[in-house]
Order: sequence, then C-alpha cells, then structure tokens
Amino acid sequence: EKVNVSEIRRVDVGVTQTETPLLFPKKSLADAQIESGSQSGHGGHGNFKKTAETVATPILSSKNQFFTGDENILEIRMTIQYQIKDASDYLFRTDAPDSLVPSSVQAAVTEFFGQMPVEDLLTVAKSQIQKRIAQKAQNLLDDYGAGLYIVNVNLQEVNPPKEVAEAFRDVASAKEEREEKINKAQGYWNTVVPEARGNAHKLISDAEGYREESINQANGEADKFSSMLNEYRRAKDVTEYRLYLETIEEILAKAKKFVVDSKKERVNLKFVK
Repeated sequence: EKVNVSEIRRVDVGVTQTETPLLFPKKSLADAQIESGSQSGHGGHGNFKKTAETVATPILSSKNQFFTGDENILEIRMTIQYQIKDASDYLFRTDAPDSLVPSSVQAAVTEFFGQMPVEDLLTVAKSQIQKRIAQKAQNLLDDYGAGLYIVNVNLQEVNPPKEVAEAFRDVASAKEEREEKINKAQGYWNTVVPEARGNAHKLISDAEGYREESINQANGEADKFSSMLNEYRRAKDVTEYRLYLETIEEILAKAKKFVVDSKKERVNLKFVK
C-alpha cells in the first residue's frame, strides 16, 4: 500500500535547542552592567522598560488602589528608580528579575498602607513611608536574589478615589474647622482661666487679710475691756470718773463750740448754725 506523503507528521523527540545555549543568554554581562539604570512608573503593578531615560506611563487600574489602616481606599501613582547591583544574580538567579520590582513594591505598599490611617498617608507620613517602602521592597528583592538595588521610591500622587474625593474634602474641611474652634477655645481658656484664678486668689487673700484684721481688732478690744474691768474692780469711783471724762472728750471733739462773753448780751443761737 502506498503512503500519502501529505498525511505524514514529523515529531522531534528530545529538547529543542535555542539559538544560543542557556548558559549564555542574549544579554551579556557587559550589556547588563551598561544598562544598569532603570526607572519604572507604578500604578499598582508597574510598567518597566530597560533604558535609564525612560519615564514610564502609570497604569491606572484597580490595582493602584490600596486599603488603609482605617479601611479607606487610596489611589497612588509612584516612580521607582532601581539599578543592577549584582550582574551575576541579575542574569542567572531569577527569571525576569525586573518583574520582581513592582511586585515587591506593591507588597510593601500594601503592608504599610494597611498599618496607617488615611489622614496620615495624605499628609505627614508620605515622606516617611517612601523610605520604608523602598527598604521593605529591597529586602524582598534580596531574598529573591534578584541582583537589583532600589535607588528611590517616589509617591507622586496619593489621593482618594474620584468618586469620594468630594467627601474627603468635606471631611478635611470639617477637621480644619474643628481644629480652628479647638484652638480658639484653647486660647480663650488660656486667657480667661488664669485671669479667673488670679481674681479668685486675690479675693481669698483679701478675705484672709480681713479675717486677720477683724480677729486682731476684736482681740484688742477684748484685751482693752479686760484691762478696764480689772482697773474698775480695783478703783471703782476713779475708773468711772475717768471713763466719764474720756467719753465727754470724745463727744466734745466732734461737736461745734461757741465761746460767748458772759458780760455781753445774749446771743441768738438761731443765727449760729
């Protein structure tokens, strides 16, 4: 029976040979060292190119959204600058080591964003967390043996999603208004309370002074009366006469006195008032 040649299929058994041996990849060690600077734009999973001059376009997908520690969502755009620090590890220890950079950074962002409140991430913590993200991602790359060094991680944008941005602004405005009122109340407290305390201290001091004065005066009068009583008991008549004279002296000192010549006519006292 004749064989139809068109129906024959050829199958190669064994390992297919590549254009170059596996131990000697297309990119040489020298090429890797020359192209040692890379920059990547990262919007959640990254877009990498191998030229140092390339500024990558951020990928705005659902992957660039991260949960914060207080269960809010933030969208980020970041730039990652990295270079090859060990060409041998870069070429031979991992497959596609460049792809490990965005995944390592994303893991670091997920971890640190999940530990912090949204207010801190939008304000004071931005510069601090960039260093922590870079360090965490570097540790992961070292664990993988990628032979890469992260030079810089720059959080270009950290914003709430557009759908809730207006609500975030309202919350921020409310917090600013709250802080303003708290500061105003604190300033009023700092002014009024010390003044009230000063007045209270003055009133207490005046009252204590008046009390001491009244007690001393009462004690003096009591001592005077006791002394007079003792004198009265020893010489009743003399003491009574002395008291009479002292009383008359006190009264006459306050009265108006007119001296009239007895040899003259009487004076009509109606005109002397």
